[in-house]
Amino acid sequence: MKPPASIFRALLVASVPCAIALGACTGSLNDGGSGAGHGSTGSNNTATGLPCDVADVINAKCASCHSNPPTAGAPTPLLSASDLQAKAKTDPSVTMAQQSVKRMQAASGPMPPGGGATPADVAAFQKWIDSGYAQGDCGGTSKPDPAFTGMSVCTSGKLCSADPATCIDQADRTVMEPGVACNQCHKSTVPQPAVFAAAGTVYPTGHEPALCSGVDGSAMADVVVVLTGADGVEHKVRPNQAGNFIYDTYCANNACFKYTDSGPLTLPYRARVESAKGVRVMSEPQMDGDCNLCHTDAPGGNGSAAAGRIVIPY
Repeated sequence: MKPPASIFRALLVASVPCAIALGACTGSLNDGGSGAGHGSTGSNNTATGLPCDVADVINAKCASCHSNPPTAGAPTPLLSASDLQAKAKTDPSVTMAQQSVKRMQAASGPMPPGGGATPADVAAFQKWIDSGYAQGDCGGTSKPDPAFTGMSVCTSGKLCSADPATCIDQADRTVMEPGVACNQCHKSTVPQPAVFAAAGTVYPTGHEPALCSGVDGSAMADVVVVLTGADGVEHKVRPNQAGNFIYDTYCANNACFKYTDSGPLTLPYRARVESAKGVRVMSEPQMDGDCNLCHTDAPGGNGSAAAGRIVIPY
């Protein structure tokens, strides 16, 4: 059972500003794809020669794993007309395009992981299949993800100053310095507060300044961060009113404990953000759970491939 919210009131035992010294991020993160999927977006991982509506689905929701070469356990690339017209490995009686339609609509184990395909995505594939796989002329330039095309802005309008007293809700210490690398901050304080298996901030857009509150998880009940450990166990956590999420350590009375509802997060882990509008998937497994270390206001935070902040699906 998860501890009640009140248990977090002693989460921070230090109330001094944190000087963040960012170390190198590992893994490849890129939230540039809308709806789902992010990873390497090099030219060899961009869908080409397809109808543009099909290419947009591939680029946004498939290419991060079904790249060339495939990553994250994907069996084949899905980047070209020939890739999609090939016989499906699990069912040679259908093409990969037909199999993709089935997987996008599957109740169990859908693709993208978590079920991020929309009816429009399925319709685009089906229309192309029904046309006899008519050659498309899309050059591979997909529509830019609107989450990452704008300037830096504090969408919530709740931007606290560098004084932690204005950033930390004294009644609920998990409402603290949104957008800041949590573990790096905690490791720099004395005495040291909890260090989390995973922690970060979920935002409505890709470029939001540190100390700006993210999505209000108390008002958006459908938003959830899903962390999948190397053992396959999923751990679900919702962002709070500042957009912050944490797993799996909490502190009370100067002692720290671990959640027992779904056990520890085994490394390396994968992550995704789900909402009623879809899912965004982190394709590369990670060893570091300090999410805001790489997911900063600017693209390529701390030398990573992240396009910006952790963003809710559009």
